[in-house]
Amino acid sequence: MKLVFAPLPFTIHRLAAPQASAPRRSSVFLPVVLLTLAGLAGAAQAQFSAARPLSLVPHATSQTPTGPTASAMQALISSSPTSFSSPSNSGDEGSFVTLQAAPVTFSMQALNTFSPNGDGWLSPAEQSFLTDGTTTVTQRGLAYNAVNNHLYITSRTGVGAPIRVGVFDASTGAYIKDLSITNISGGGAGILTSIGVTTDGIIYASNASTTANGVNPYKVYRWADESANPAQVNFASLGLFNFRLGDNIDVFGSDADGTTKIVSGYNDTAASPAAGTGYTIVNPIILDSTYVTVSNANAYRGGVAFVDGSTVWGTIGAGTGIARSKTDGTALGTSTLTSSSERQIDITNVNGTWLMATIEESGTAANNGRVRIYDITNSVVNGVNTITLLGALNLVGTQMANANTGGAITFGPVSGNDVTVYAMSTNNGVQAIKVTVPPIPEPTSAALLAGALGVLAGRRRRR
Repeated sequence: MKLVFAPLPFTIHRLAAPQASAPRRSSVFLPVVLLTLAGLAGAAQAQFSAARPLSLVPHATSQTPTGPTASAMQALISSSPTSFSSPSNSGDEGSFVTLQAAPVTFSMQALNTFSPNGDGWLSPAEQSFLTDGTTTVTQRGLAYNAVNNHLYITSRTGVGAPIRVGVFDASTGAYIKDLSITNISGGGAGILTSIGVTTDGIIYASNASTTANGVNPYKVYRWADESANPAQVNFASLGLFNFRLGDNIDVFGSDADGTTKIVSGYNDTAASPAAGTGYTIVNPIILDSTYVTVSNANAYRGGVAFVDGSTVWGTIGAGTGIARSKTDGTALGTSTLTSSSERQIDITNVNGTWLMATIEESGTAANNGRVRIYDITNSVVNGVNTITLLGALNLVGTQMANANTGGAITFGPVSGNDVTVYAMSTNNGVQAIKVTVPPIPEPTSAALLAGALGVLAGRRRRR
């Protein structure tokens, strides 16, 4: 008799049925062992089942189980949704069952519930709020609110008014309402361009300024909720005057616990100040602001995202680079993307795997709106430059050119190994993509179960 354990899928050999001359204590020991395994297996299953479905598959020699062994086996699986069949055998080593895990592989597919046509693409033809570039209205900002499962889209007409902030159901794409734009004024490259949401549902948005603290200063607005009028965040002067700022923002943290930060990339429009490229950090809680200068030319302005409260990544314009740095200015290195047209980015963590989403935007229709997902875990955890492309998906439907390479991408809800990505290339509507990520193995649980099985096997051999 032996018990064998290996990483999923693995095999458990059934304890041999007692010989006629064997002491009766063996028949008592069997259910005790199996009931003990039931507790261990249950604990292990609690770890594994969250990551992948399990099934118990009998080998071809299986027969209908009977006797105390079968009762113990039933106890083992009584609280499990899986199916189990154990054979009856009187040999030295019984036939066995195999615990198999259905493999979970990386995938990207349209979130079919998101659009009227069931293709995951909310097109301008399906939603009047969205435009296809035949008018001057352009959608630039996109954000997800985890508190109410809503999406926010900013839209503007040219450089000036009117502006709109639309609220949409993140599951169906249905339009709900517009946010109030009372108290929003000023301009630059856009009165209201980018938008983000805290973990506790507070909404922030900014203009795109071409002079930072000059004639059209950089402004940030705050909505306490979807029914509130926006209020301007009167943070301290950035000290940047001839800079373009606010094309993209990312929001980190929570207003409730005082951790909110808003990052936006900038570059120098006059090509004279020392702080020519970098990003700003606005703290709307203490009304403070600062800027971080980086050595990478034209970095962070096209796309920017927090990894955590002290680490920021951003795309490098006219190239395939991703600049990484600490908010104290410490450079962390440069990673490489697939295409120089990848602009906006977002970063999240799914069950221990760090993911970065990018969207390709260009003045030509080819591959415009193409979404890529990268595994950046090794870079985030170990500081290496290498990031791994997991997959890509083209925009559904006919694509329009995006001359200004505008748009946004944001991660939405996470459920188990699945996360939704919302991507918007200006003039091409919004697409929702369901991304499935393979789980990280659970070595601690596996080692615990393997050790327990080994102890029981050793005990049985000594009898």
